[in-house]
Amino acid sequence: MRSILFSALLLLASTPVLADNPGQQDDAEQQAKQHDASNAAESGNFLPFSASPSTSSSYATMTGGYDSAHGGALVITNLQARLHKRFYLQVSGTYQGPGDNTLEPSVLGQLIVLDEKTQGLDLAIIGGWEHQGFNQEPDVMGRLAIGKHVGGAYLIGTTAMGFAYGDNERYGELTLGGLGKVAPNLYAGLDARGRMDLQHDTDPSTEEAWTAQAGPAATYVAGPVGITAVAGVSALRMHQQADDKVGALTMLGVGAVF
Repeated sequence: MRSILFSALLLLASTPVLADNPGQQDDAEQQAKQHDASNAAESGNFLPFSASPSTSSSYATMTGGYDSAHGGALVITNLQARLHKRFYLQVSGTYQGPGDNTLEPSVLGQLIVLDEKTQGLDLAIIGGWEHQGFNQEPDVMGRLAIGKHVGGAYLIGTTAMGFAYGDNERYGELTLGGLGKVAPNLYAGLDARGRMDLQHDTDPSTEEAWTAQAGPAATYVAGPVGITAVAGVSALRMHQQADDKVGALTMLGVGAVF
């Protein structure tokens, strides 16, 4: 009899602990989601050209390939660290060959202004310093990024301007991207970027008047890692040249959330 009473008391004492388990399971599930690259892939965080206003966690990417219009390699790296729920620090580097250019760095901050979950639209303000902008001069750059789910896809649009300090060099930029889930762990869509020289004071023969890079994109997710491929078209025009250069663009990259 005593053993039966003792077992009953032990069961009653353990009930609160068992009741707490769902919360613990929810925390474990939330941590698992933070280390799952699916949200980052759907939000376009792994795309090389688009700047997504939605960032679920810190992440790092490196994408490289060949741009036949420029006649050289194109490598884009990006590290975005979450410092606050609404603020991220982004450190990037870009190499555009051919030439003697190194991996040109940039340091940007991203402030989340609107959240689609509560305001119906994602909106972010991005700005900072570029060691070498589109005009091949150090500059400060400001960008406005918006994003929203439309149907089964998440669409991204950004507009930006860069201002070289010390002279009147400046450029404009537009990007458009979007991804949707087409199969388990697979997201597909589009990534595109256009840049234009708005004012130049240096030797115009060495500067590009405008460039455009666009193509279908796909990201495959495996746990915290995403593999992204882009294959499309690249085009450009140099100042003082009437002919446009058009070629193929192929890129492959890897990204991970942490």
